[in-house]
Amino acid sequence: MPTPPPPVDVLPTAPNRSTMPASVFVAITNAFLGALQGFRAQLVALAANAFANATEAHGDAEAAEAAKNAALAAQQGALTTSTKVATSHSNLTMAAGVKTVVLQESGRTLEDDEQVVLIYLGDVESRMIGSITNIAGQALTVEVAEAGVVGTGGPYNRWAVISAALLGVSATAAEIRAFLSDYVNITPAGIAAASDFHEVAGVSGTLTPDMADGWMQAFTLTGDVSVAPIENGYVGQFFTLEFKQGGGGGHEASWDAGYKFDGDVDGVLTATAGKVDVVSGFIRSLSPFKARVGIAKGFAD
Repeated sequence: MPTPPPPVDVLPTAPNRSTMPASVFVAITNAFLGALQGFRAQLVALAANAFANATEAHGDAEAAEAAKNAALAAQQGALTTSTKVATSHSNLTMAAGVKTVVLQESGRTLEDDEQVVLIYLGDVESRMIGSITNIAGQALTVEVAEAGVVGTGGPYNRWAVISAALLGVSATAAEIRAFLSDYVNITPAGIAAASDFHEVAGVSGTLTPDMADGWMQAFTLTGDVSVAPIENGYVGQFFTLEFKQGGGGGHEASWDAGYKFDGDVDGVLTATAGKVDVVSGFIRSLSPFKARVGIAKGFAD
């Protein structure tokens, strides 16, 4: 703990020959000169205190840095010796699909159905998350979902292959919406991004809401629509679909039979141009598709 600084007294009034009578000047000068010796000692003590505190702080900082470096070294050592970590020189493109990943190291203990993170070592922010579907010696078959891709480009041939259980990877908005992983961390920022509105203009014809695009979706209609069952949802998932009458309005919506509206309402949209209707509900089942929904009508945009 730092030591509080010692006190420093205020010097008495300084002498001024031009404004003081001689008798007063002499007395004030003597008092001022007498105080200087003690003032000097207090300054020396203050400087010594500041130096001691700085030395202590420097020592604490060095100790903290050493502890951090030791922890990092331990983590790196654990990773490099872990049988759940490997490298690969396979040529892989940042995209969903089936990947063949040949490990450089032998003796790894990765297993079928285990989730792994493929990290491109040229840009560690670029990664793919997938599940192992087959293992043949040092060759893994990894299936990567669309939501498991963070980054673009390739093919690249410098990869770290790490069991997802070892990493505190933050989930992307797509991963949160897809409920892809058992391991990645969900952050407040990720939830906010996943909950953002997905807006589509110029909508007509068949409309298939895709929860991979967002749980809250807004459509500006330019013609009649036929609303198909929701894709990439899960049982119990809540969703909101917003419909705005574009152009001159009058656009109608027909609904797949799986959308079960409240008995007192229907799925008929407000016809007035510029008005907004909001359909909200939750998915009751996927096969066959069934969703319990209600509609709030006639909002101003």
